[in-house]
Amino acid sequence: MKRKKLKAKLPLSLLIACLVTSTANALSPNIDLDKSGENTDLSLTEEIGYAGIIKLDPNHKLTIESNGNGIYSGWNKDAKFDIIADDIEIITHSGNGIYMSLENEGNGILTIGEEAETGRKINNLTINSHGQGIDNKNGSVTIYGSDESKISIHSDGYKGDYNEDQSAVNTGRLKDEYYPAKTGSTFIEGGTIELSSDGGSGTLTRTEDSSTTIIAHNSISISSNHLHPENSNPDNGIYVYKKIENAGINNIAGTTTVEAKNDISITSSQYGILAQSGTVDVKSTAGSNIIRAFTAITPEGDSAAAEETAEEEAAETEKRDAVAVYAKDNAVINLTAGTDGVNYIATEIAKKDSTANERTIWAQRGGKINIKGQTFIIASNANTYTEDAIEGEEQVKGNAVGIAFHCRQ
Repeated sequence: MKRKKLKAKLPLSLLIACLVTSTANALSPNIDLDKSGENTDLSLTEEIGYAGIIKLDPNHKLTIESNGNGIYSGWNKDAKFDIIADDIEIITHSGNGIYMSLENEGNGILTIGEEAETGRKINNLTINSHGQGIDNKNGSVTIYGSDESKISIHSDGYKGDYNEDQSAVNTGRLKDEYYPAKTGSTFIEGGTIELSSDGGSGTLTRTEDSSTTIIAHNSISISSNHLHPENSNPDNGIYVYKKIENAGINNIAGTTTVEAKNDISITSSQYGILAQSGTVDVKSTAGSNIIRAFTAITPEGDSAAAEETAEEEAAETEKRDAVAVYAKDNAVINLTAGTDGVNYIATEIAKKDSTANERTIWAQRGGKINIKGQTFIIASNANTYTEDAIEGEEQVKGNAVGIAFHCRQ
């Protein structure tokens, strides 16, 4: 049967509700887009939220393209928003793909797909966001994908109002002058899962009681870079980096769990896995864990240093660490490979530079790293010299080791 495509904008009443910020008037801005029996796709051209339901018949697609956030949910405490559709695409040109509100105590509950065995899990979810892919500062985001589904969440990495680390998946919010610390819970289950950011971490879990869980029936790929998207121009050899602690998995506090049946790949321009406190568990039940970190320094040299103003300032503060697995301050990292798989853990310094710190595995100040399974540890510049000797001077020794332990002072 030929599909009909339904172009829909939000009802005027909903748009008005979205503009009202008082508690009294924000109690019922609910969406009711139950298209059961209409055999249609659904395209929305506005930010949607805060509570309600969107439900499409099987074999149909929901598309949200917005100049703000894609989904802006929560707002009122325990507000629920359910989305049921086989295929979902979210594109934002300014805000986040999914944003969980902080206002009016927030703590919203967003569920995409259904958990029950007889319920409908999604087949495909794609988020391409100007800001963070999922910014779950406060509340619950749950995504149920089928065993064969593909879930792809990407951040272009543009700076947000709160933090430059614009991650693919952010959970929780640190205390500041405006809000106390906030707790989030993010759960993503699917077949093949891809998380990526061009200007921030892959996953970022911020607060003590927050949790990020990624479970794949096939494989997981996480990649992150801390290039500054507005000031960089790689095509012209200009590389400007954000002054952040960028990681494929970044656990400031709380817990991060990443588990797949097959391979797990984590690649980052700074830290592969960074546990600053709390616990990170990475487990491939039948495959390999491939973790790679590289320094964000170009082979031609730091071309950004020739730029002025913002570019020059960013170049001077550029992070030059490359650490594949890093636990500090009593944090715990558990890394487990499958029976027939391996842990392949590697670091690489793209340009030989005596200021770069290369630590393939680094446990510092009480940090604990537990690795199970056959393991390969590779440091690109271990036991080598960083630069050739200048006539009359000694060589500069490389600052690279495969495994490093730093005790408390």
